[in-house]
Amino acid sequence: MTGMVRWTYAERAAGVAAAGLIATGLVFVGCASGDDGSAAPPESSAIEGRSLDAVGPACGEPWQFNPGDLTVTATFPTGAPAGPQPVAGEVEVTSRAAVRGVAGPAADVFVVRDGLIVTMPMAQDAVGVRWELAAGQARTLPAQLVPLSCAPGGEALPPGSYQLYARVVLIPDDGTPQTSYGGPWPFEIR
Repeated sequence: MTGMVRWTYAERAAGVAAAGLIATGLVFVGCASGDDGSAAPPESSAIEGRSLDAVGPACGEPWQFNPGDLTVTATFPTGAPAGPQPVAGEVEVTSRAAVRGVAGPAADVFVVRDGLIVTMPMAQDAVGVRWELAAGQARTLPAQLVPLSCAPGGEALPPGSYQLYARVVLIPDDGTPQTSYGGPWPFEIR
């Protein structure tokens, strides 16, 4: 089952840090758990997201893989030409246990080369999506990668071999975020 959810003001205040984990620039608009279906006031319903570097490795930093609680697998092309053209793929998320919560509508994807993060996930400006997964159930999310450097200037990545990783952040109803990664998958810039 999917759909938007609404947070009360108190729940929102408690979940600001967790909501910031979702994605670069992701903004929850009117997310809450309100069982009565009422909306939070517009001025209290938006939560500004934070980039991956606010909650984990930053551009140019060493990357250490930690898979997390959910199983994350990706289907992406094995490469792309250098430049600003987005590369589309899909990410499948499977939970070993039943889970209910809120996540972004798309997965984050980034690229690593020689152990260093060289791209950041694309910005998302979207409403959180309600998740209800049974144990072993999978959910497929869209994902996009723009093969541009995250270093100042945002130049095209040089041709060569890279590793692609996917990230999904699920905020369960209990409020403890589950950040899960999948990868590495080989990715060539031509």
